[in-house]
Amino acid sequence: MILYGDEAAFFLIPHVGKTWTFPEVRPMVRVSGQKGIWVGVTSAVSPRGHLVFKFAKGNFNSATLIDFMKSLDQHFRGRKLFFITDGAPSHRSKVVKNFVQKNSLWLSLSRLPAYSPELNPDEEVWNFAKTKRLDSVPLRDKKELRSKVFKTLRSLQRNPERIKSFFQQ
Repeated sequence: MILYGDEAAFFLIPHVGKTWTFPEVRPMVRVSGQKGIWVGVTSAVSPRGHLVFKFAKGNFNSATLIDFMKSLDQHFRGRKLFFITDGAPSHRSKVVKNFVQKNSLWLSLSRLPAYSPELNPDEEVWNFAKTKRLDSVPLRDKKELRSKVFKTLRSLQRNPERIKSFFQQ
């Protein structure tokens, strides 16, 4: 099973997109004003339309990636996984290399070339979530943010055709 993976942070202060309005009307999005509140998510997509995601318990690091790869093993029980990620420092650490080596029967880890997010279809998950579903959505607190991100990713998970389309862009 080929999987492309990536991480993303979603912030309480929303991504503000573009809109159309009359010149004399100034569109406004009311936000909580609380800066620095975010949730982190790691995900993986397959050309067959699978999406697996997991919320990070803190910052993205080697432990976060290893925890996610274990989740992938549980999700795709018994299948050989070819996991392709970007070149983030946590993906290149000795701890991750050792984990992959010890689990080489079911896991192979490859990296995309540096500075090439356009080669990772999982980037489209974040693009879709942030610009099509969570664009200009005012949220009150971290709990509501997490809930909204979960619902967005869960609905995307139930739409394999959209996931497949990320591989054609």
